[in-house]
Amino acid sequence: AVLIRGKSTTGSTAPLVVVDGVPDDGGWQNINSNDIESVSVLKDASAAIYGARAANGVILITTKRGSKGKPIVSYTFNQGLTQAAVIPKMASSASFAEYVNYLQDVAGQAPRFTEAEIQKFRDGSDPINYPNVDWFREVVRPTTPQSQHNLNVRGGNEDIKYSLSGSFSNQQGMFKNGSHNFKTYTVRSNMDIKVNEYIKVGLDLNGGLNNGNYPAYSTSTIFGNMKQVPYIPVYWANGLPSPGIEQGENPAIMATDATGNNNDTYQRLMGKASIDIAIPFVKGLGVDGYFAYNDLGRTIKNWQTPWTVYSYTASTDTYTPIGGGRINAPQLTQSLRTIKTSLVNVRIKYDTDLGDSRIGAFIAGEQSRTDTSFFQAFRQGYLSPALDELFAGGLTNQQTTGYSAVNTRNNLFGRLSYGY
Repeated sequence: AVLIRGKSTTGSTAPLVVVDGVPDDGGWQNINSNDIESVSVLKDASAAIYGARAANGVILITTKRGSKGKPIVSYTFNQGLTQAAVIPKMASSASFAEYVNYLQDVAGQAPRFTEAEIQKFRDGSDPINYPNVDWFREVVRPTTPQSQHNLNVRGGNEDIKYSLSGSFSNQQGMFKNGSHNFKTYTVRSNMDIKVNEYIKVGLDLNGGLNNGNYPAYSTSTIFGNMKQVPYIPVYWANGLPSPGIEQGENPAIMATDATGNNNDTYQRLMGKASIDIAIPFVKGLGVDGYFAYNDLGRTIKNWQTPWTVYSYTASTDTYTPIGGGRINAPQLTQSLRTIKTSLVNVRIKYDTDLGDSRIGAFIAGEQSRTDTSFFQAFRQGYLSPALDELFAGGLTNQQTTGYSAVNTRNNLFGRLSYGY
């Protein structure tokens, strides 16, 4: 979270974010950093013009615009590697066995491991029957690749200035053999047009798509199942996955598409049309305004399937399949959330130089409307994992929920300034 005035005990402490003069309700987090011209922070008196919404401060973001001159084309490519900030250092099998024996002794019970077995854990002489496994090192990648492409064209003349940009980024997950894959696409166009000496218009368009593909279980759930003992391997000697210590929830398998798939798609389209009119024959008097429209949609499709892990019996050298997870048949949860916001802003302004002083004033009106809708459905009892569609699920225990809401706001505000 981004905080300006600290965190309070009640209510939202998030600052108001304004992008190119338009209040933003979350889309700013998806702005390509290469499209940002400047970022400013306001608080207290300097933020008062934004009213009650500025109680936690204001962040002003200005995106890049065109400039007079020949077209300038720029392309950047970034290839990076990320890694977990902290990876816990886990106890070895020998240390774990000694600790278990200590607890057994405190409880007045016989030791669970013999000294000979502990020595085998320690020296690795029998890695099949007495393994020593660091689950974090086996399941989590040491580094994860990420890449980003950015293309921008800027230019213009006396009458038209433009800035066009597009980007694509891709980041893979931190689990070995995991199905995590996150891709983003953005397109932005900012145009400023001088119609004549009195009228200027602008047109800003911004579209984007975030496409996240993940295993059926969240990263926090997968990490929660890292509580494994070091003498149970991630994979047996023949390559089959072990069941771990509980319900077959081996995190190395839970991070793959063997458990199903969770697709999270976030689409956004934002547009702003603006006009600035200088009133002829009245120096300093003008009217400006804009209409902005945001259309955000998020679709989540979580398809969960049971998976297979294997137990191993050393005495017979056999592997027995075990159903993994807490479900015995596929199940699907699918949801759609949409947020549509329209905003109209009109301002009458006056600004003139009186020689030894300067006077400025404006009065403005603003009206906004936000329509939110949400729908979610759940079905289970699928006969096969081959078809992940709602109609193919069973009718028993099916669930649906949803809602819609409308939020409107009308503002009237102004300012008067006089200085020498």
